[in-house]
Amino acid sequence: LMARFGTDYFALMLGLATGHYCLDLRKPRDRAVLHKLAGIAQAERLAAQQGACADTSQHANAWNFRNERWNRAPVCLTASSCAQLVDGVLEFDYVSTQRPDSSAGPMSTRRFRILLRLMGLREALDTATDDDATVDASTAGSRGE
Repeated sequence: LMARFGTDYFALMLGLATGHYCLDLRKPRDRAVLHKLAGIAQAERLAAQQGACADTSQHANAWNFRNERWNRAPVCLTASSCAQLVDGVLEFDYVSTQRPDSSAGPMSTRRFRILLRLMGLREALDTATDDDATVDASTAGSRGE
């Protein structure tokens, strides 16, 4: 899945937003990653404003983006600025304030099959058997950093 959809996109599908991103905004998939992250950032910003979690942003604006650069020039990302960027290379770190529930465990084979079906990956679905091991979401989204 990571090879087909890219590490960043796959990690976001599993709810793993924290990481370093280098997005080519000419590519639809990279723009989708940015828009998904902007939505996550907006939800986490609301929680921070309500006192539910700390502000991990670099600019003390509760957007959780750090070290942002667009075409190598410093930039300050917000949900609205993310929507305005349509080309170029955007590089940044995102530090999520959300943690998995302490009872979260590996993804079951059944849930993994549902994910494959929702993604339209019939060939992978055909090879997934009931004997397959469960998928550990904490390692599936690793960006190898």
